[in-house]
Amino acid sequence: MNLHGHSEFDIYATPVVADNGASVLYNSYATFNDDDSEFTYTLVDGSAYLTTTDASDVETVQCLPSNTLPFDEILPALNMATSIPSASI
Repeated sequence: MNLHGHSEFDIYATPVVADNGASVLYNSYATFNDDDSEFTYTLVDGSAYLTTTDASDVETVQCLPSNTLPFDEILPALNMATSIPSASI
């Protein structure tokens, strides 16, 4: 899987367990840089957003359709991730 030309990247995530314990959502983000822009994908409470920052530091935020990113491929990796107790996002 490649995102913005990167086949390896970090996703910072915090699991959020539903009150009934039946499901887990991940609040998470990943940032990618290219020549002139920074792209930050954020997943919050099941909603996906893209923040683009251009070379002039102008930020644009947009909501993303749920099928924009391959979350079905990313989430199994999160389930196998190692927790870092001292880290927070």
